[in-house]
Amino acid sequence: MEDKRILYSGDYTLESILLQADDVADGFRQADLKRQRLNEVMPVASVVGGAQRLSLSSKASVTSSRQVVEYAPLEAQMQVTTHEYPHKDQYNDQQKDQHIDRKEDGHKLPIIRPDLAIIDAAYGTDRDTQADKLQQLESAIQNALHQGGKVLLPMPAVGRGQELILWAQHRFADVPLIVEQRLVDGMKQLHRASFWLRELEGEVTESAPAHRIATFLSGEGWESVSTPEERTTLLEKYEASLWFIPDGMMQSSLARWYYGMWAPEVQNLILLTGHTSAGTFAHQLLESPEQYGTCRVEKVRYKVHQGWHDVERMLNRVNARHNVLVHTDLAETERLRQGLLAGQFRSGTDIDLLSPGDELIF
Repeated sequence: MEDKRILYSGDYTLESILLQADDVADGFRQADLKRQRLNEVMPVASVVGGAQRLSLSSKASVTSSRQVVEYAPLEAQMQVTTHEYPHKDQYNDQQKDQHIDRKEDGHKLPIIRPDLAIIDAAYGTDRDTQADKLQQLESAIQNALHQGGKVLLPMPAVGRGQELILWAQHRFADVPLIVEQRLVDGMKQLHRASFWLRELEGEVTESAPAHRIATFLSGEGWESVSTPEERTTLLEKYEASLWFIPDGMMQSSLARWYYGMWAPEVQNLILLTGHTSAGTFAHQLLESPEQYGTCRVEKVRYKVHQGWHDVERMLNRVNARHNVLVHTDLAETERLRQGLLAGQFRSGTDIDLLSPGDELIF
């Protein structure tokens, strides 16, 4: 944009169980390599008769009174590269690899140096890996099941819910698993759009995301519910069990109904796995559960954003001149910034903190 190379990470995690992730540095490199191979000529703006003319390599031209900015053609955009999500013990090896300039077809690729990177840092100074989070989730669920309790897991209709359903089905294979139909519909969406799913070389077919989803949708090892009668029947049938329902914020009438079923029993657990906005029922339960019932309410985050190690890795991979960390409050972002600056990542970069109304000129 306007002769600047900019990365916007969006909501990002490299640690999804199901979804593939772009390697941002390789994306820039692949674009540069393709441009070099095709000997492409980037659009050049020139003033003709008071208007700007955009000359294209195809010899076509257009005129516009608006400012023209250079752009890369569609075929030169980021290429998808998948990676296994990093566990804690993999970070040291990754750090060693981050400063190596890779080669392709015998040609050394240039170091990527974008002008600006806008980086998701929603989890601030949290250093946990996805493996850490799953261990914490497993422990919380096991404790409730050992007491004979039912575990309620409210989820967004599409997103982390599908990942955690498949994880729970594998990890708690002998525990009754009940899934609301809207989450099953979300699983079907992933099945139809399998190009979003991770495909790793050397991966055993049975553990591949596409195969796991297809196996789940065959209907073995779980039960779906969509009517009041079905819910009541299964609630009476099972004691210790896992229940996945839509609406992570618990604002819907369905989520409130489920809470009413859980609330009277102290052995029951409501397990929240993501952000709860202030004022929502899920947030109120976390703040003062005793005001509403006797069941336990816990929060164990499942990662869908970047924490400390993830941001550090992206800073090293991208090596932008300016980096703006976003998606959490300013105080936590400042703590992360100070920690990163005290650590080790490529020199010559700035980490900028912006508040609404601030401006970054580069």
